[in-house]
Amino acid sequence: MLQLSIGEGVRAALGQAILGVLNGQGLFNEATDPREFHKKLQSVFGNGAVVLEKVIVKDLFRKLNIPYDSQERFDYGEALERAKDACTVEAPTK
Repeated sequence: MLQLSIGEGVRAALGQAILGVLNGQGLFNEATDPREFHKKLQSVFGNGAVVLEKVIVKDLFRKLNIPYDSQERFDYGEALERAKDACTVEAPTK
């Protein structure tokens, strides 16, 4: 679901052509590693990296029905953890 949100978020923000170029360069291969993903985005977009991360997280949270508060302090890694927690289904106890 994260890869889908990355694709849709980047496509919405930058267009299909840019998404294709970035995808071809492997920019999104490390999306689940927050630090590495941020470094790669920042190397291409500078301070705009955080904007793209927010777009991606906002789309991901929408898909998972998690409220997104744009006024909260943003951290891509923490947002991914929150999404993982929302997807975690506890095994039934016996």
